[in-house]
Amino acid sequence: MFDRSDILTRYPWLTQRARRMITGNDLDALLCAQFLHHALGWSIAGFYNYTTVYHDPAIDPRECIWVDLDIADHACASIGHHILRPTLADRTPATA
Repeated sequence: MFDRSDILTRYPWLTQRARRMITGNDLDALLCAQFLHHALGWSIAGFYNYTTVYHDPAIDPRECIWVDLDIADHACASIGHHILRPTLADRTPATA
């Protein structure tokens, strides 16, 4: 179902270095951010607590990668652990 080369072609920012992140405010978001900082040199630019985004005012949050925040919008670079829809044609049985 998932093809690594297809994913990296469609989302090239997944391998880019020195990006900025907006993370969730829980432990797994911070652990993911720590890993991405170590592996790709990404830095935290802000936090989101599901009601408010707190970020460096010099940073445009639309240019950040949102970590551990499941956002299903192609205009937003987002990494989360819930699979929302691998493709636009996918539907859950209740909505098929």
